[in-house]
Amino acid sequence: LHIAWDTAVSAGLLVAGFSLYSVEKAALYGFDRVSAYVRLELLGSGTAVLATALVVGLGWHQYLAPMILSYFVLTVGATVLLRRKNRERLDGPVPDRREIRGYVMLASLGGLAGFGFRQALPVVAARFTSPIEVSQFVAAVTLVGPLYFLPRALGMALFPALAHAHGAGELDQVRRHTD
Repeated sequence: LHIAWDTAVSAGLLVAGFSLYSVEKAALYGFDRVSAYVRLELLGSGTAVLATALVVGLGWHQYLAPMILSYFVLTVGATVLLRRKNRERLDGPVPDRREIRGYVMLASLGGLAGFGFRQALPVVAARFTSPIEVSQFVAAVTLVGPLYFLPRALGMALFPALAHAHGAGELDQVRRHTD
């Protein structure tokens, strides 16, 4: 592959941003900060839309920059919010911190593998088929993307939060998470 260095850096930042975003999103759910997550998600999405309009309007070719910026908006916002509100929870015993670090590393590797696999498939497909079929494949993967992320988000974030609330007998909390 003959990829320019700036394209490789952009792709690397996108993958890193998406991985950090996934972990921070799960942390927001885990610490029951769902409304803060929604606000940060809307802020990140709005930033992506405005940045995309700017990139296209000015004729730039940094098409990944809006998504990178969007992921980092949520990541930075969640990091600041969680560190400020949950400091005593984050200073747990050493075995707990080890387990949390392991979870973060596995979640990041999962994000990198899943995202990287989806991005590498068109490159591999181009070696074996026509450009039209690769385009159709990319369109199909793009349309399936949200369905790919939904169960991942539920598995990483919502279900553990629901299980915690249910186990504590907090039925109002279960209803709120379900809503």
